[in-house]
Amino acid sequence: MDDSKRGCCGLKIRFLLQDKREDQQPYLEVMEFNLPLTSNHLLVTKEARQVSESKVIKSQAELSPRKVRLLENMGKSRSSAELARNVLFDQHGVTLSKNLLFRVMQRGRDSAWGGNETESLTIFHSEGMKLREQCTKYGVCGKFDTKTHNTTGKLLGWYAQHPLEVLNARTYANDAVFVDTTHNATSYSYKTGPPAVIDCFGHTAPCGMFQVPEEEIDSVSELMRLLELDVIGATCCTDGGPAWPEIARMFRQPHIEDTWHNCENGDKKAASLSSKEEKKKFRQLKNKVLYQVLDQQELSDAFSEMRLLAVSANDSGELGRWIDRMETGQTLRTATHATKFFSCSAKGALSRCEQMMSKLKNSGTSKREMKHWTLGELQNRHFTKVCNYETEVTGEIEDAITVKRDLSRYVLDWESVERTRADGLEIVTTKEGVPNPFRLQSTKRVMQEINLERPEGNTNFGLTLTLCNTTEELCPNLHVKAIKEGSFCQGSMLEVGMRIYKVNGKSFSTFDEGAELMKSTDGQLSLTVEKPPSIGTVYTIQRKGKGEEQKMLCTVFIPDSDDLHCQSNYHVHTCSFIRCRYIQRALIDHKTRSMNDLSTIHSRWHIKNSPLYRVVYNNLVTLMKVDGLGDAALPAFLTPAPNPTECAHSSIADTGDTDEDSVEEISQKLVVPSTKVRRFNDANFIIKPILELAKEDAEVFRMVVPQLKQMYQNSLMIATSKSKKVQNAKNQLAASGASLPIMPDEIRKKRDKTDDINMANTKKRKNVKKKRAKKTKLSQRSKKDDNDGRHVSSREEESGDDDDDDDDNITLAALGGKK
Repeated sequence: MDDSKRGCCGLKIRFLLQDKREDQQPYLEVMEFNLPLTSNHLLVTKEARQVSESKVIKSQAELSPRKVRLLENMGKSRSSAELARNVLFDQHGVTLSKNLLFRVMQRGRDSAWGGNETESLTIFHSEGMKLREQCTKYGVCGKFDTKTHNTTGKLLGWYAQHPLEVLNARTYANDAVFVDTTHNATSYSYKTGPPAVIDCFGHTAPCGMFQVPEEEIDSVSELMRLLELDVIGATCCTDGGPAWPEIARMFRQPHIEDTWHNCENGDKKAASLSSKEEKKKFRQLKNKVLYQVLDQQELSDAFSEMRLLAVSANDSGELGRWIDRMETGQTLRTATHATKFFSCSAKGALSRCEQMMSKLKNSGTSKREMKHWTLGELQNRHFTKVCNYETEVTGEIEDAITVKRDLSRYVLDWESVERTRADGLEIVTTKEGVPNPFRLQSTKRVMQEINLERPEGNTNFGLTLTLCNTTEELCPNLHVKAIKEGSFCQGSMLEVGMRIYKVNGKSFSTFDEGAELMKSTDGQLSLTVEKPPSIGTVYTIQRKGKGEEQKMLCTVFIPDSDDLHCQSNYHVHTCSFIRCRYIQRALIDHKTRSMNDLSTIHSRWHIKNSPLYRVVYNNLVTLMKVDGLGDAALPAFLTPAPNPTECAHSSIADTGDTDEDSVEEISQKLVVPSTKVRRFNDANFIIKPILELAKEDAEVFRMVVPQLKQMYQNSLMIATSKSKKVQNAKNQLAASGASLPIMPDEIRKKRDKTDDINMANTKKRKNVKKKRAKKTKLSQRSKKDDNDGRHVSSREEESGDDDDDDDDNITLAALGGKK
């Protein structure tokens, strides 16, 4: 059967490949074979089929509202017709005709996402504009906007950010941002990107969604700025797209690539190796290079062994080119270098890029379906993933609050593994009272303004300056190396070790430009400087038993201040974020600080800094608080309660003034009759007494008529619209005054039956076209047909058979009888 054509009944066959026995040829064993109850190929008697066909529902009037809503919801979610048919039969014992099934599911999808492009775009724009409203739960507004072409008005791109995603970006994007883009996420030719960050629980947390025509520098960088993901110094982790290196350079961010894609490509290239032993050896070396932290010599040796294996491969050099690419870009792709910036996975940093995209595609099971989505469906999937993340994190925060745990299980489990390896390390040197050697990775890079009064005519500042303009710096700056004794700068707040970033609010890119700005200013001089790094103890630590080789020699910094976290260069992610084995070894010998101090770990891992913490805490307090007892009724893990002024309100009781004696009126649920006659009678029963009163009393008439006119207009508007959701979206769009962009052309110019996931109404449209063509041909021939003195149409009516195949046979016979 041609894959592009739909079968009559959708049979299901499951095979098992049997290829284990060497004395037999491989063959397929049928494990399961099912035919739907409505199949025309079931081997049943004619009487049994007639009885079963009499139970097939062909009219919607025979369906209860509950069954209609079930089908409409399944149509909304693009469930298959076979699944909908089986669910109805399993739960309700009924079977629907194909036309009715497709028609109801199509109506459900059109009602949810729009029946045409204009309605679809209206719903999409209306739902997006709701994000701009102030969120009482999180205390911030979400983001949504579209970009259109200046002349054609076509949609060029859009972005959206839920209020929780805004807080995720502001809380966690200072460290690392993960972006993976894909095509075919909708029926339009856009590239889709769901950027993500890592939260305090180790989860890949969503922080927005965007679509652009192409993954090019200008459009993507603009959207990253709008989503607040352009933080200077944060690591930019991507899937290796060609535009991202330049974008990372513009944002002054370290750039690393996704390990998962490189690993998969390596496995494909290794297929050219001849023996299983070579393939196994190559796989071990590949995993060692990509996922293990090695010293530089070990890394070079691993690449050399991989090259020796590639020489024996009988291919066109693809494996060798893959090895060259990995070794040339080892700072982007290997764990030895990439984990210096950020890592939050047992497989190194970079497998996180694929996680958010995998969630969007349901682990790849929705890839085929997504090609037919509207923008509203993609938008809804994005919001669903945000809600799923919120639910998952809420449960973990509740558990942490209950046991009064300040760090997540993710952090504690990782640190417990590192603790077992700390005993295998030894301290080589210790230096106290020295500056932080990891200034670039420190979160305490405090900026301040210093005002200097320069004496008139004095051009000698007495400063020894050097220009720092490396890619790791925030921006070009002048490092103060020394201050001459007796100069007017000596008595000011300017100190040795500070870095000058701006002079009178102006930036500079060269040493001469910065020095000229300082010399050309008379009188008051304003400098934007970064304070010197913090002071503490620096340890050098190595693995035991390595002697003079000093393999894995690392540096650890333990600050003297109690509000600063510890750092090391074993993994910058662990030195800045999680306490690695080297930090734990240094804390064992430190005089004042230890693992019991929460301040020794980066504050990003503190559960109380999660955007959801205050919301969950307030919900628990509201749930367990007893009126009249106050905080005394709360359990021990909820006392003392946080300051209400610092908490985000999450319930109606928190946000509004309520009257304790008032009784809330609960509106009764209206049951809509399923037949037209009952709906007319019920409505007439209410309206008729009102009309009688209006007839007798002029004041009642004056009050009632304007209300009836307005009710009629509202009813007319609802009746003429295919979907109530569409009409509400149109009203919101009109109220906002925003202009609706024009959708671009779809990816597929000509749509066939396979484009409709539900196959809704396809048979009906086909029948209408066939009958229209048949009537046209019959009308042309009927005047000339003199067989038995009757028209062909009369003979057709006598046949009384409405089956499509029989109609085609009659038409051909009638046309062929004239030959």
